[in-house]
Amino acid sequence: QCLSYFSYCSTLSVGCYLYTNPKRTTTVGAGWVFDGTTNWVVNSSGMITGTASCQATPAGNSEWSGGFISETGQYQIVINIPSNSYVGYLWESSDYGATWTENTSAGAKSWQHISISSNGVYRVAAVDSTTNVDGGLYVSTNSGLTYTYKNLAAIRTAISDNGQIMYATDHYAGVIYKSTDYGSTFSSVTALGSGSWQQPSTSSNGQWVLVGSSGNDFSFKRSGDYGVSWSTTGPLPPYIYDMVATAMSNSGQYQMGGPFGVGPYISSDYGATFTQKLIGNNYTKAIEYVAMSGSGQFMLA
Repeated sequence: QCLSYFSYCSTLSVGCYLYTNPKRTTTVGAGWVFDGTTNWVVNSSGMITGTASCQATPAGNSEWSGGFISETGQYQIVINIPSNSYVGYLWESSDYGATWTENTSAGAKSWQHISISSNGVYRVAAVDSTTNVDGGLYVSTNSGLTYTYKNLAAIRTAISDNGQIMYATDHYAGVIYKSTDYGSTFSSVTALGSGSWQQPSTSSNGQWVLVGSSGNDFSFKRSGDYGVSWSTTGPLPPYIYDMVATAMSNSGQYQMGGPFGVGPYISSDYGATFTQKLIGNNYTKAIEYVAMSGSGQFMLA
Protein backbone atom coordinates (compact mmCIF):
# COMPACT_ATOMS: atom_id res chain seq x y z
CA GLN A 1 0.00 0.00 0.00
CA CYS A 2 1.36 3.41 -0.99
CA LEU A 3 0.52 5.31 2.19
CA SER A 4 1.93 6.99 5.27
CA TYR A 5 1.50 4.99 8.45
CA PHE A 6 2.13 5.51 12.14
CA SER A 7 2.88 3.10 14.98
CA TYR A 8 3.69 2.96 18.66
CA CYS A 9 6.54 0.59 17.75
CA SER A 10 9.91 2.24 17.28
CA THR A 11 10.95 -0.64 15.00
CA LEU A 12 8.38 -2.54 12.95
CA SER A 13 7.94 -6.21 13.79
CA VAL A 14 5.23 -8.86 14.06
CA GLY A 15 2.54 -7.73 16.51
CA CYS A 16 2.92 -4.00 15.84
CA TYR A 17 -0.22 -2.06 14.96
CA LEU A 18 -0.17 0.44 12.10
CA TYR A 19 -2.40 3.53 11.95
CA THR A 20 -3.31 5.93 9.16
CA ASN A 21 -3.20 9.10 11.28
CA PRO A 22 -0.80 10.65 13.80
CA LYS A 23 -3.34 10.35 16.61
CA ARG A 24 -3.41 6.59 15.96
CA THR A 25 -7.21 6.30 15.98
CA THR A 26 -7.70 4.49 12.65
CA THR A 27 -5.80 1.33 11.74
CA VAL A 28 -4.33 0.55 8.34
CA GLY A 29 -6.46 -1.70 6.13
CA ALA A 30 -5.64 -5.34 5.47
CA GLY A 31 -2.91 -6.05 2.94
CA TRP A 32 0.79 -5.28 3.17
CA VAL A 33 3.09 -2.28 3.52
CA PHE A 34 6.69 -1.78 2.48
CA ASP A 35 9.10 0.17 4.70
CA GLY A 36 11.93 0.27 2.17
CA THR A 37 13.42 -3.01 3.35
CA THR A 38 10.68 -5.42 4.36
CA ASN A 39 7.18 -6.23 3.10
CA TRP A 40 4.97 -6.48 6.19
CA VAL A 41 1.67 -8.40 6.02
CA VAL A 42 -1.12 -6.54 7.85
CA ASN A 43 -4.42 -8.11 8.93
CA SER A 44 -7.86 -6.47 9.05
CA SER A 45 -7.14 -5.15 12.57
CA GLY A 46 -4.08 -3.26 11.35
CA MET A 47 -1.63 -5.62 13.06
CA ILE A 48 1.55 -6.91 11.40
CA THR A 49 1.29 -10.70 11.19
CA GLY A 50 4.41 -11.54 9.21
CA THR A 51 6.58 -10.77 6.22
CA ALA A 52 6.20 -11.65 2.56
CA SER A 53 7.90 -11.32 -0.77
CA CYS A 54 6.22 -8.98 -3.23
CA GLN A 55 5.24 -11.61 -5.75
CA ALA A 56 5.52 -15.20 -6.85
CA THR A 57 6.40 -16.27 -10.37
CA PRO A 58 5.72 -19.73 -11.83
CA ALA A 59 8.46 -21.53 -13.67
CA GLY A 60 8.56 -21.48 -17.46
CA ASN A 61 6.57 -19.49 -19.99
CA SER A 62 2.96 -19.03 -18.99
CA GLU A 63 0.01 -16.67 -18.98
CA TRP A 64 -2.24 -15.45 -16.20
CA SER A 65 -5.92 -15.87 -17.00
CA GLY A 66 -8.73 -14.55 -14.82
CA GLY A 67 -8.69 -13.09 -11.32
CA PHE A 68 -11.16 -13.99 -8.58
CA ILE A 69 -11.56 -12.58 -5.09
CA SER A 70 -13.67 -13.13 -1.97
CA GLU A 71 -15.95 -10.39 -0.68
CA THR A 72 -13.45 -9.38 2.00
CA GLY A 73 -10.50 -9.49 -0.38
CA GLN A 74 -8.59 -11.92 1.83
CA TYR A 75 -8.84 -14.88 -0.56
CA GLN A 76 -7.68 -14.44 -4.14
CA ILE A 77 -7.18 -16.81 -7.07
CA VAL A 78 -5.58 -16.46 -10.49
CA ILE A 79 -5.30 -19.07 -13.21
CA ASN A 80 -1.89 -19.92 -14.66
CA ILE A 81 -1.89 -21.54 -18.10
CA PRO A 82 1.49 -22.54 -19.61
CA SER A 83 2.09 -21.31 -23.14
CA ASN A 84 0.74 -23.57 -25.90
CA SER A 85 -1.48 -25.39 -23.42
CA TYR A 86 -5.13 -25.40 -22.40
CA VAL A 87 -4.64 -26.64 -18.85
CA GLY A 88 -2.88 -25.16 -15.85
CA TYR A 89 -2.89 -24.73 -12.09
CA LEU A 90 -4.56 -22.27 -9.77
CA TRP A 91 -2.39 -19.84 -7.84
CA GLU A 92 -3.93 -18.72 -4.56
CA SER A 93 -3.47 -16.19 -1.79
CA SER A 94 -5.11 -16.23 1.64
CA ASP A 95 -3.42 -13.08 2.96
CA TYR A 96 -4.92 -10.35 0.77
CA GLY A 97 -2.50 -11.02 -2.08
CA ALA A 98 0.71 -10.66 -0.06
CA THR A 99 1.90 -14.21 -0.82
CA TRP A 100 0.91 -16.73 -3.47
CA THR A 101 1.05 -20.52 -3.68
CA GLU A 102 0.49 -22.88 -6.59
CA ASN A 103 -2.45 -25.19 -5.80
CA THR A 104 -1.30 -28.46 -7.31
CA SER A 105 -3.78 -30.50 -5.23
CA ALA A 106 -6.69 -29.03 -7.22
CA GLY A 107 -5.15 -30.41 -10.39
CA ALA A 108 -4.22 -28.98 -13.78
CA LYS A 109 -7.41 -28.14 -15.66
CA SER A 110 -8.86 -25.62 -18.11
CA TRP A 111 -10.07 -23.47 -15.23
CA GLN A 112 -12.52 -20.85 -16.49
CA HIS A 113 -14.35 -19.14 -13.64
CA ILE A 114 -14.30 -19.39 -9.82
CA SER A 115 -16.42 -17.87 -7.04
CA ILE A 116 -15.19 -17.81 -3.42
CA SER A 117 -17.14 -17.48 -0.15
CA SER A 118 -16.13 -14.76 2.30
CA ASN A 119 -14.33 -17.19 4.61
CA GLY A 120 -12.57 -18.86 1.67
CA VAL A 121 -13.84 -22.31 2.61
CA TYR A 122 -16.38 -22.74 -0.18
CA ARG A 123 -15.57 -22.37 -3.88
CA VAL A 124 -17.59 -23.14 -6.99
CA ALA A 125 -15.64 -23.40 -10.21
CA ALA A 126 -16.24 -23.93 -13.92
CA VAL A 127 -13.78 -25.83 -16.09
CA ASP A 128 -13.94 -25.45 -19.87
CA SER A 129 -15.42 -28.65 -21.26
CA THR A 130 -14.40 -27.86 -24.85
CA THR A 131 -10.67 -28.04 -24.08
CA ASN A 132 -10.53 -30.39 -21.09
CA VAL A 133 -11.88 -33.90 -20.70
CA ASP A 134 -12.55 -33.11 -17.04
CA GLY A 135 -14.58 -30.01 -17.93
CA GLY A 136 -17.67 -29.00 -15.99
CA LEU A 137 -18.76 -27.82 -12.56
CA TYR A 138 -16.56 -28.33 -9.48
CA VAL A 139 -17.09 -27.52 -5.79
CA SER A 140 -14.59 -27.23 -2.95
CA THR A 141 -15.66 -27.28 0.71
CA ASN A 142 -12.14 -27.33 2.18
CA SER A 143 -10.64 -23.98 1.09
CA GLY A 144 -9.62 -25.28 -2.33
CA LEU A 145 -7.58 -28.23 -1.13
CA THR A 146 -9.70 -30.54 -3.29
CA TYR A 147 -12.50 -29.99 -5.82
CA THR A 148 -15.37 -32.42 -6.39
CA TYR A 149 -16.80 -32.85 -9.89
CA LYS A 150 -20.59 -32.43 -9.95
CA ASN A 151 -21.18 -34.11 -13.33
CA LEU A 152 -22.64 -30.89 -14.77
CA ALA A 153 -21.42 -28.53 -17.49
CA ALA A 154 -20.82 -24.90 -16.56
CA ILE A 155 -19.05 -21.78 -17.82
CA ARG A 156 -19.69 -19.13 -15.10
CA THR A 157 -20.51 -19.14 -11.38
CA ALA A 158 -21.73 -17.04 -8.44
CA ILE A 159 -21.83 -17.65 -4.68
CA SER A 160 -23.39 -16.14 -1.56
CA ASP A 161 -21.04 -14.74 1.05
CA ASN A 162 -21.45 -17.68 3.41
CA GLY A 163 -21.11 -20.21 0.58
CA GLN A 164 -24.47 -21.87 1.16
CA ILE A 165 -26.04 -20.74 -2.12
CA MET A 166 -24.29 -21.28 -5.44
CA TYR A 167 -25.31 -20.57 -9.02
CA ALA A 168 -23.74 -21.88 -12.22
CA THR A 169 -24.64 -21.32 -15.86
CA ASP A 170 -24.42 -23.88 -18.64
CA HIS A 171 -24.33 -21.74 -21.76
CA TYR A 172 -24.43 -24.65 -24.16
CA ALA A 173 -27.44 -26.44 -22.65
CA GLY A 174 -29.22 -23.19 -21.78
CA VAL A 175 -29.56 -24.04 -18.07
CA ILE A 176 -28.81 -22.39 -14.73
CA TYR A 177 -28.08 -24.63 -11.76
CA LYS A 178 -28.56 -23.73 -8.10
CA SER A 179 -27.35 -25.24 -4.86
CA THR A 180 -28.69 -24.35 -1.41
CA ASP A 181 -26.54 -26.81 0.56
CA TYR A 182 -23.00 -25.52 0.06
CA GLY A 183 -22.61 -27.27 -3.27
CA SER A 184 -23.56 -30.74 -2.10
CA THR A 185 -26.39 -30.96 -4.66
CA PHE A 186 -27.48 -28.86 -7.63
CA SER A 187 -30.84 -28.59 -9.37
CA SER A 188 -31.93 -26.88 -12.58
CA VAL A 189 -33.67 -23.54 -12.21
CA THR A 190 -36.57 -24.59 -14.40
CA ALA A 191 -38.65 -21.44 -13.86
CA LEU A 192 -36.06 -19.43 -15.77
CA GLY A 193 -36.50 -21.37 -18.98
CA SER A 194 -33.87 -21.98 -21.62
CA GLY A 195 -31.36 -19.41 -22.80
CA SER A 196 -27.73 -18.87 -23.73
CA TRP A 197 -26.98 -17.83 -20.16
CA GLN A 198 -23.70 -16.10 -19.38
CA GLN A 199 -22.29 -14.57 -16.17
CA PRO A 200 -24.64 -14.70 -13.16
CA SER A 201 -24.30 -12.36 -10.20
CA THR A 202 -25.93 -12.54 -6.79
CA SER A 203 -26.39 -10.50 -3.63
CA SER A 204 -24.52 -11.40 -0.45
CA ASN A 205 -27.31 -13.62 0.83
CA GLY A 206 -28.08 -15.20 -2.56
CA GLN A 207 -31.58 -13.72 -2.71
CA TRP A 208 -31.14 -11.43 -5.71
CA VAL A 209 -29.85 -12.94 -8.95
CA LEU A 210 -29.15 -11.34 -12.32
CA VAL A 211 -28.14 -13.09 -15.52
CA GLY A 212 -27.90 -12.15 -19.17
CA SER A 213 -28.16 -14.21 -22.32
CA SER A 214 -25.91 -14.25 -25.38
CA GLY A 215 -28.92 -15.31 -27.41
CA ASN A 216 -29.38 -11.85 -28.93
CA ASP A 217 -32.55 -11.06 -26.97
CA PHE A 218 -31.09 -7.94 -25.30
CA SER A 219 -32.65 -8.46 -21.90
CA PHE A 220 -31.73 -9.51 -18.39
CA LYS A 221 -33.49 -12.05 -16.23
CA ARG A 222 -33.68 -11.26 -12.55
CA SER A 223 -34.94 -13.01 -9.44
CA GLY A 224 -35.60 -11.60 -5.98
CA ASP A 225 -36.52 -14.86 -4.28
CA TYR A 226 -33.41 -17.01 -4.56
CA GLY A 227 -34.09 -18.08 -8.13
CA VAL A 228 -37.61 -19.42 -7.53
CA SER A 229 -39.32 -16.97 -9.88
CA TRP A 230 -37.89 -14.78 -12.65
CA SER A 231 -38.85 -11.70 -14.63
CA THR A 232 -37.48 -10.02 -17.72
CA THR A 233 -35.88 -6.65 -17.13
CA GLY A 234 -33.51 -4.24 -18.79
CA PRO A 235 -33.60 -2.94 -22.36
CA LEU A 236 -35.70 -4.94 -24.78
CA PRO A 237 -35.74 -5.39 -28.59
CA PRO A 238 -35.55 -4.00 -31.26
CA TYR A 239 -31.91 -3.69 -30.17
CA ILE A 240 -30.07 -6.95 -30.78
CA TYR A 241 -26.97 -7.42 -28.63
CA ASP A 242 -25.56 -10.13 -26.41
CA MET A 243 -26.12 -9.65 -22.67
CA VAL A 244 -22.85 -11.05 -21.38
CA ALA A 245 -21.63 -9.61 -18.06
CA THR A 246 -23.40 -8.78 -14.79
CA ALA A 247 -22.40 -7.55 -11.33
CA MET A 248 -24.28 -6.73 -8.14
CA SER A 249 -23.85 -4.95 -4.80
CA ASN A 250 -24.06 -6.85 -1.54
CA SER A 251 -27.66 -5.81 -0.92
CA GLY A 252 -28.77 -6.41 -4.50
CA GLN A 253 -30.02 -2.82 -4.84
CA TYR A 254 -27.35 -1.86 -7.38
CA GLN A 255 -26.97 -4.03 -10.43
CA MET A 256 -24.90 -3.68 -13.56
CA GLY A 257 -25.01 -5.29 -16.97
CA GLY A 258 -22.69 -5.15 -19.94
CA PRO A 259 -24.60 -5.61 -23.18
CA PHE A 260 -21.97 -6.39 -25.78
CA GLY A 261 -22.04 -3.31 -27.99
CA VAL A 262 -24.24 -0.81 -26.13
CA GLY A 263 -23.21 -1.05 -22.48
CA PRO A 264 -22.98 -0.51 -19.66
CA TYR A 265 -26.45 -0.46 -18.10
CA ILE A 266 -27.06 0.37 -14.42
CA SER A 267 -29.94 -0.30 -12.02
CA SER A 268 -30.42 1.23 -8.57
CA ASP A 269 -33.80 -0.38 -7.84
CA TYR A 270 -32.88 -4.06 -7.47
CA GLY A 271 -32.94 -4.64 -11.22
CA ALA A 272 -36.48 -3.38 -11.81
CA THR A 273 -35.23 -0.86 -14.38
CA PHE A 274 -31.89 -0.25 -16.11
CA THR A 275 -30.45 2.94 -17.55
CA GLN A 276 -27.81 3.13 -20.24
CA LYS A 277 -24.61 4.93 -19.24
CA LEU A 278 -22.43 6.53 -21.89
CA ILE A 279 -18.65 6.58 -21.52
CA GLY A 280 -16.22 9.30 -22.52
CA ASN A 281 -17.51 11.37 -25.43
CA ASN A 282 -20.98 9.83 -25.26
CA TYR A 283 -19.76 6.47 -26.48
CA THR A 284 -21.30 3.07 -25.97
CA LYS A 285 -18.91 0.19 -25.50
CA ALA A 286 -18.63 -3.52 -26.17
CA ILE A 287 -18.55 -4.47 -22.50
CA GLU A 288 -17.25 -7.97 -21.78
CA TYR A 289 -16.70 -7.95 -17.99
CA VAL A 290 -18.02 -5.78 -15.17
CA ALA A 291 -17.36 -5.55 -11.43
CA MET A 292 -18.84 -3.68 -8.49
CA SER A 293 -17.89 -2.90 -4.89
CA GLY A 294 -20.04 -4.27 -2.09
CA SER A 295 -21.71 -0.90 -1.48
CA GLY A 296 -22.41 -0.40 -5.18
CA GLN A 297 -20.59 2.96 -5.16
CA PHE A 298 -17.67 1.84 -7.32
CA MET A 299 -18.12 0.10 -10.67
CA LEU A 300 -15.68 -1.11 -13.30
CA ALA A 301 -16.38 -2.12 -16.89
